[in-house]
Parts: sequence; C-alpha cells; structure tokens
Amino acid sequence: MNWNIIWNGLIRPAIFFVLLATIVLAGLSFSPKAKADDSKSNWVYGVYGEVQSGYVLKDLGLMATTDPVFQGGAWASYKGFTIDIWTSTELDNGVYGKRGGDEIDLTLKYNGTIDEFNYQLTAAYYAVSFPALGRMEDDVVEFHAELERPFKAGTMTIVPYTRVL
Repeated sequence: MNWNIIWNGLIRPAIFFVLLATIVLAGLSFSPKAKADDSKSNWVYGVYGEVQSGYVLKDLGLMATTDPVFQGGAWASYKGFTIDIWTSTELDNGVYGKRGGDEIDLTLKYNGTIDEFNYQLTAAYYAVSFPALGRMEDDVVEFHAELERPFKAGTMTIVPYTRVL
C-alpha cells in the first residue's frame, strides 16, 4: 500500500477542506447577528457508510468497478450551510488512487426558502481515479442550483423540482 498516495490523495485534501469549512462556519457562528438570534447551537452533523458490490457512475452510465467498494463520509450543517466529504474506496489489493472505484468528493451546499419555494445552491469537487487520484485533468467541478415547491396531497407531500447545472 502506497501511504504517500493515501496521504496526498485523501487525507491532506480532506484535512484542508474540513479546516476551511470549519473556519467559514465558525465565522458565521460568531457574527453579531448569529449571537443575537439564539443561544443554542444549530450545528447538525453525521457520518455514514456502506459496502457495495461495485460502483456505478449513475450520471455517466459507466461502471467504475465491479469489485466491492466502501462508500461513506461525514457532513456538518449550520444555519443552511452544509459541508460533506464522501469517499469511495475499492476493497482490493490494488494501489489506492489507481483503481476505478477510488474517489473523493467535497461538497458545499446552501439551503434556503423564499415564500413557498425551497432552493439549494451547490458547489462540488469530485476527485476521481480515471486514471489516478491526484491528477486534476480527470476531476470534475460542478455548480448547480435547485428550486422546488412542496404540495400537500392528502397525507403525502409531492415535491416537484428543477435543477440547473
């Protein structure tokens, strides 16, 4: 196992992203308006993960790998802002970062409401391993906005939405 690739391709970018997001969100939490609004913390956070039998790139219609992968991450939200780090790690003996199932995603979102409409603004960076992690020419940067309006239908809520990339 090449620890240099793991450090430079996964751990170092993750630490940088978490520190940057912490500084931004901490700045928001210490603004005078934030202190005046409430005395309780509005932080919400979690971790998640699962093992899959393979990794399908659904948006591209490609199979990244048919080998088992671990996919999971951690997220934190504060007053409409959410940061998320997600990873897919192929569970074989190949070199980390050079297998089709290896990926690191960093996402920043903002959720808000205008009257009956909900919106979400998203910026995401996908570090993919085609052919290897750490090479920016195969990575993907995505910005999108989403607008939705919930409707009550009896006991159900229907939420049509539109997304602009």
